[in-house]
Amino acid sequence: MSKKKLFDFSIGFLGVAVSHLDAYKSSQVDIKEKKALREKEKEFREILQNITRQEIEGAGLGNQFPTAKPVCLFILQYFSSEKDYNRRDLDNIAKSILDSFKGVVFKSDAQVKTLLISKKLKDERVDKNFLFVAGKEHNQGYERFVKEAGIERVYNAFQEIKKVQE
Repeated sequence: MSKKKLFDFSIGFLGVAVSHLDAYKSSQVDIKEKKALREKEKEFREILQNITRQEIEGAGLGNQFPTAKPVCLFILQYFSSEKDYNRRDLDNIAKSILDSFKGVVFKSDAQVKTLLISKKLKDERVDKNFLFVAGKEHNQGYERFVKEAGIERVYNAFQEIKKVQE
C-alpha cells in the first residue's frame, strides 16, 4: 500500500510576505508610502504566483490547478528582525498569500477550509526572512495534514533555496 503524499504542493520564498494593510496601522505613514507599499505588494504577489506556477508545473500537477476543490494551507513566515516580527499581523500575511493564490492554486479563497499560519523569529536552522507555504486538497487526509504540516519540511525547503541563492 503506497503512502499518500502529505502535500499536493509546497513553495519557499526568501523574503517576507508583503501586505499594504500593515501600513494602515500607523497614522504616520503618508500617501506616497502607502502607494509604494501597494506596488511592493503587487510585485510580491507576481513573484509568489510565478514561484507557485513553477512548482506546480515542475511536479506535473499543472492539470490539477487552479482547483475548484476545497483546500488546506499551511503558512510559516520567519522574520530576521524582531521589529518586523512584532509589527506584522498574521491575518495580513494570510490575506496577501491567499490573494496571490487566486487563479493559480484555487479559483476562490472561499475554498480554503483549513488555514494554519504561524510566524517565528529566525533561529539556527532558518537564519533569514523566509516564507513557506504548503497546500493540500481538503479531503479525508486533511487531519494528517493538520497534524504533520511541519517544521522539518520548512527547514529542508529553506536550506534548498538558500543554497540556490548563495
